[in-house]
Amino acid sequence: LVFLMAAVVLVPGFYLMGLVWARVGGNVANLLVTALAVRRHCAMPLRSVARAVIRPLFCGITMYFTVAMVAGHVQGESARLFAGVLCGVGVFAFLTTVSWYATGKPQGLESTLIDAAKRRMNR
Repeated sequence: LVFLMAAVVLVPGFYLMGLVWARVGGNVANLLVTALAVRRHCAMPLRSVARAVIRPLFCGITMYFTVAMVAGHVQGESARLFAGVLCGVGVFAFLTTVSWYATGKPQGLESTLIDAAKRRMNR
């Protein structure tokens, strides 16, 4: 709901970057609601929740600034969109993979995806 409301407000004036900021706002709202629900229903401290999201948050913020920098150097809306998406996917995938390895490959989405890829390759 937060994402949709923010997108309606931001996209007409800021286009792709408005959509990015709307997504950021929606994700922050989702994170807060989820963290409070986890604390309430699972008795998990907010510090543990914060520890779980700090690495992807860092990667996402770095991705945003990289996309903003790249998009500023590309002419044409379609080319800017293509370059922004391609750059964002590449930067985020690279940073999450490197940071996952650097933190000792903790259990999570990355390990699940790698296990699934290994199973597919061994078929």
